[in-house]
Amino acid sequence: MQECVICKAEIKTGARKCTSCNSFQGPLRRFLSGIDIKSLVALVPIITLAFVFIKDQVVTHQSDLQISILECTQDKVKIVASNLGDRAALLKPKAKLLVLLDGKKSGGLKSLVRSSDKEVPPLVSPDQTVVASYNPILNKRTYTLPKYPQGVSNCQYKIIFDVIAFDHKPSPVEKTCVCPGKS
Repeated sequence: MQECVICKAEIKTGARKCTSCNSFQGPLRRFLSGIDIKSLVALVPIITLAFVFIKDQVVTHQSDLQISILECTQDKVKIVASNLGDRAALLKPKAKLLVLLDGKKSGGLKSLVRSSDKEVPPLVSPDQTVVASYNPILNKRTYTLPKYPQGVSNCQYKIIFDVIAFDHKPSPVEKTCVCPGKS
């Protein structure tokens, strides 16, 4: 005979359960007998929601708008903008253009305005790529961009696009392309 670990009543040696208090004698069985399966099942969705909430608070969401110039001509600049981040970004409909001749500024800033031939939304969603054309417009009049002048060894357009990523302040994205018309 041996004693029950809970109520100290006399039970047979090797008994798994006490006949007096109905308690299991082994620690693992005692632990498992106290667990209510219905309570555990009810906790699963709560734990899952808590995990999702905590993950959303810890992970930093950001937009990453990458702009590349596809085509530079005298009457338009065609670009492709891809958002590689997991948050939307805004590509403003106006851009600024500066002509660089042999690395020096030639004239002031000129305006480029997104053309309305295709309905391109300014908001670039995550994993979205848009193609847009910008036309040179100054005071509501179109003009042509200068050609590659003779006697100049390096002519470039420096284009500044305004991007608003919703996780930080607006930032300019600068891209350059070669002036058209070099002979």
